[in-house]
Amino acid sequence: MGTKARYASCTVSVIAFHASLRNHLRNVPVNTIIKFEKVHLNKGNGYDPATGVFTAPENGVYSFAWSFLTSKGGNVYLAAVVDNQVQAKSSIEKHQSAPCAPPMGGDEEGKHPEVM
Repeated sequence: MGTKARYASCTVSVIAFHASLRNHLRNVPVNTIIKFEKVHLNKGNGYDPATGVFTAPENGVYSFAWSFLTSKGGNVYLAAVVDNQVQAKSSIEKHQSAPCAPPMGGDEEGKHPEVM
């Protein structure tokens, strides 16, 4: 399945995928499976871009990470689901960030305080 790697006296499979969206998503209905069209890496062929589902090709411990953003005032709710059970959730509600302002606290114009 995945790439085999040797560590001391054991052999382990490397199973990994990295995928991203080609376009922004807007007004996505609840319980929609996000299908990442751009697959950068798919060792072990566990990720299916046609369905948006990762199926573990063999038993083991798997780690998942994701990042997302929204525009000011926007909301995002995401969940990682395994066997129809929510395992992790992430959300942003009424996003309030604005573009960065110049640092405050410099004693002279154009001079900025040190960050330690």
